[in-house]
Amino acid sequence: MRKLAQNHHFYIFLAVLLVLTSCVKEMDFDGVKDITLEPQIEIKLLKGEFTQDFMVQEFEKYLPSGVPLQGYIPASINFSLPEPHERPISLTSEERILEYLVDGTNDESGEPTPVLKFEFTNTIDSSFDFDIKLLDKDGDPIEEDGVEGDSEVQASSGGVIEKSNISYFYSAEKIKNATDVFISFTMSTVSDLHKGTDNSLTIDASGVFNFNYDISNGLP
Repeated sequence: MRKLAQNHHFYIFLAVLLVLTSCVKEMDFDGVKDITLEPQIEIKLLKGEFTQDFMVQEFEKYLPSGVPLQGYIPASINFSLPEPHERPISLTSEERILEYLVDGTNDESGEPTPVLKFEFTNTIDSSFDFDIKLLDKDGDPIEEDGVEGDSEVQASSGGVIEKSNISYFYSAEKIKNATDVFISFTMSTVSDLHKGTDNSLTIDASGVFNFNYDISNGLP
């Protein structure tokens, strides 16, 4: 079961191919030799939650020696978390899927694919500025013309939800070389941030991907 869970993207891809192949078999393609399937799949890539308690702990961890701990982050402070959020991109561990990844167009929006979508949900009384990068296997940033990794989400007030959405468009070849997503962020507090609240910053990332598969090769 663990192996199945680790490779669920491959099994989703395989299930889509099976459904499409079944549909093709029911059609009459007399004289046609080459048939390709072109599924489009939206895949969840990562989710991260950073609580207000965590922010306070990180702030106190990096205070200069001799500065007393106060148990909160003061208002009007700009603070960059020294340890960026870095997570593997689960899709790119599936070489059997990436082999068929192609540049395409989102069926619903008409936008180019592959596209990575980030949603930020904030209930902390602080705004956040983000720097998002894709990294290759050597840890080097993957550059794409027109892609700037900057984003932001506004400060919450009294726990009211603030959301921000941004999309990044990459070529299929660049996605094939990506292994990790790197997210660093700087917070700008509006009021004192204390421990013991349910406030948090959540990052959700998904991607829309197009594939091209020749069914004459059989299933992958």
